[in-house]
Order: sequence, then C-alpha cells, then structure tokens
Amino acid sequence: MTKYEYLPKEIIKSTELTPAAKLIYLHLFHITGWGEDKTINITHLSEKLGISRMTVHTAISLLQELGYISINEDRTVIVYLNGIEIKDRLFYKSKQAMNMLGDFIKVPTQFLYDTNLTPAERLTEMVLFDYYFDIDKSGNFKNNRNVVLKTVAIAWGIKESNFKKHIQSIKAKGAIDYTVHTSQCKSSIYGFKFFKQETINVYLNGKKQKSENIVVETNEQVIEPEYIPTQEEIEERDRLLVNLRPLFKQEYEIRYIDQPVDLQIIWLKKRQS
Repeated sequence: MTKYEYLPKEIIKSTELTPAAKLIYLHLFHITGWGEDKTINITHLSEKLGISRMTVHTAISLLQELGYISINEDRTVIVYLNGIEIKDRLFYKSKQAMNMLGDFIKVPTQFLYDTNLTPAERLTEMVLFDYYFDIDKSGNFKNNRNVVLKTVAIAWGIKESNFKKHIQSIKAKGAIDYTVHTSQCKSSIYGFKFFKQETINVYLNGKKQKSENIVVETNEQVIEPEYIPTQEEIEERDRLLVNLRPLFKQEYEIRYIDQPVDLQIIWLKKRQS
C-alpha cells in the first residue's frame, strides 16, 4: 500500500520560498503530530532531504522570517499554516479545519525524500502527479486525465520552459516515464509511469504492471564526508564570540551554539558587520 501525504498548495505555490525551503517546510509539516522528534537539526535535515547544510540553514532562517515556523528555546519547531499552529493530524478529519488551512494536494510520501531529485524536481513531480493521478483509500493510483504541460504550468505559476526541463530531468533519472504527443502546438503526456522507490513495481494508469524489461536509471550517490572543524576555524569562532554584542548572545546560545563551527562563523560575522 502506498503511503501518501496531504501537502498544502500554499507552500508549493509560494513565490517567496525557495524550493529547498518549501521541501523543509513540507517535511516539518509531514512529521507534525506523529510523535517524531521535531528538534531542528541542520545535519539531520541535510541528510534526510539531500540538501547541503548551508542551504538548510538559509532555508530555516527564511521560514522563520516569513512566519511559517518558530523555534523554541529547546530547539523544537512549531509549524504554522495560514497563521494557524499545526499541533496534530486530527485536522485531517475535520472538513472545517481543512477549509481554514487552505487547499491540499495528495501525493506519495516518497516524493519528499527522493534525494536523487533536486528540491525543484521533487516539487515538479508533486505538481505533475496531482494533476495526473488520484490515490484511492487502498493506496492505488487512479488516472484522472492526460496532462497538457502548459495548463499545469499556468495553474501553478511555473514558467513552462522550467517545468518541461524539470520533468525531462526527472524522467532521465528514472523516477517517471511518459510519452509526449504534440498536436496544434499543444504537448500532452500519455502513459505516465510512476516508479516506486522501494521496489521496481510500476503503476501505469493506476494498474500494477510486470517489472520485466524495465530499466530504472540511477545516479551514483556521492556521500559528503563528515565535517570536522579545523583548529583555525575554532580559534576564529572563539575570537568572534569574544566580540559578540550582549544583545546577540542569547540568540546564539539558543539557536547556534550546537551548529557546525563553519555556520557559527558565518552567523557571528554577520552580527559584527
């Protein structure tokens, strides 16, 4: 049975958030209410979502700045949607609550964590799936329609050329397959196939197909070496701390003291400029 998520369109459509920030928010939204550890950890988010630590750090700051999340003194995170704090999953059972929170798409959970795809490609995959498929209560896919690429791009406020580029890359990486038919300057996708991460079972128009003769392309995974600060970085961090103004010390102790030394240095330099 396919695991799936309801994810807010407001976030995916946002013009203020970067693709990485959207992905991080969607992950935090996903784990809210499931009893998982919601402590902000840059390294964990980087590894979980396949995003660099620097990008995660920048995205977290942007999400805080725009009021989508807040971080407590114990570094646990609070998630907001349309200004409403998301405390648990019970709102899914309340039509009134869902209406207050906005509109949602329904996509397989694996789309969030396919680190073979870039954040922008994962978001594109979600949008494409939302237009092309529905998921029934048993987790099976139901084909809704053939997709006119321009229609999808316009509906989501995505530049059509970027949208096409992303789905071509997703196909090249083996996450999807499809046939494109062009007629009267309109391109439509036919025979869309979605490849599951856990197996090589294929769903074609909502029906499970045999997996023989299906090649799923994968990119070689590059594992980033563990970061170990140099003595020079430690000394620079300590020197910057000595000169840190008192009004910033509490923020440092709450949000940055446990961060990697290189990120601490970047933050400290900004506070002394």
